[in-house]
Amino acid sequence: MTNKSSTKDAIELSIMQEKRKSKTFMHLKCLKSFSLNEINKIFNSSASKCPFCNKEAIREDFVENKDLDEANNLINKLQESLEKINKSINHYFEAEKYFENDSFQMANRACNSGIEINIDNQIITLALSKLLTKIKSKLNKNTDTRVSEAEEEYKNEIQKYETLVEKQIKDQEKCEANCLAKTYNKLAFAWSKWGDFLYENESFIDAEEKYKKAIEKNIKGLELQCNDVDLNIHQAHFVNSLGLIYKNQTQYSKALSKFDEAIKLYEESIKVEEKKNSHSLIVDNIKEDFAKTYINISNTNKDLGNSYYSSKKYRESLLEYNKAILMIQKSLEIFVSKYAYLDLSYLYECAANAVRMLNTI
Repeated sequence: MTNKSSTKDAIELSIMQEKRKSKTFMHLKCLKSFSLNEINKIFNSSASKCPFCNKEAIREDFVENKDLDEANNLINKLQESLEKINKSINHYFEAEKYFENDSFQMANRACNSGIEINIDNQIITLALSKLLTKIKSKLNKNTDTRVSEAEEEYKNEIQKYETLVEKQIKDQEKCEANCLAKTYNKLAFAWSKWGDFLYENESFIDAEEKYKKAIEKNIKGLELQCNDVDLNIHQAHFVNSLGLIYKNQTQYSKALSKFDEAIKLYEESIKVEEKKNSHSLIVDNIKEDFAKTYINISNTNKDLGNSYYSSKKYRESLLEYNKAILMIQKSLEIFVSKYAYLDLSYLYECAANAVRMLNTI
């Protein structure tokens, strides 16, 4: 815990040092006029200001010296430098989150994205490198053996439930519909776990096949109409997972369609549980997954926004960033998560950058 805190403190200190260094370079009056806390507030304010003082004030000073172009160049250089630092630090926290959840392939990808930005900051680069070493160590531990053993385990579990389903269908008089529905639910969940494993290892096409199998088996359980809430909740989970597959394959419209479907299923599950006066912990667990689906929609809109931004379609990118912000806000209305706040901070920055670029056109 101490090492994690010290790493984060070091990164935050490094960013602050970068701000202070840029501040002195940008405008000497800022150094004299503002306290560190005030500078930090200005840095986090709207896009109409540069991080350390009002853009127009800088321009006025340079206009007096007939150097307006230089003023604009300095502002743009500082903005680009800080954007890189913020993106890199966001990738670090994302990688750390995946690492804590044992999602090592996803952590590896996030960490490499942070390193690829090539920021000129030794502390953040070192933190990313150290985390990457830990990630690779986890990934390299008997990978081939782990994969083959896991797949064998999933096959055995699926076969066990398939056999049980066949037996229960043949002996319908002794087996109630509710009993068969629960077996279908367990069978679907086994397929889904296999899909999760493949998704974690970035085998997206194979994972998609397993999630579709999970949905197919779960539907058979739902058709028995036993009012088993687990079937509804798991169906939402499977559909949501399929949306993530499409998102990672950049099939954004298909992904958003699946996330919308998952939201309806989560809403229905919550209604059922509240009617039953279920324990609040059960409802909270559903709400947490429900909120994550809104975050998945937000991430899809964010990816679309980034794609438009890279293509210099700033108006379209701003529209997607604003949609993403709305989805994060909806998720926070359902379930509060610190990671949602981190995402929200990043999205406000993306939207501000899109506005800034629109203003230059």
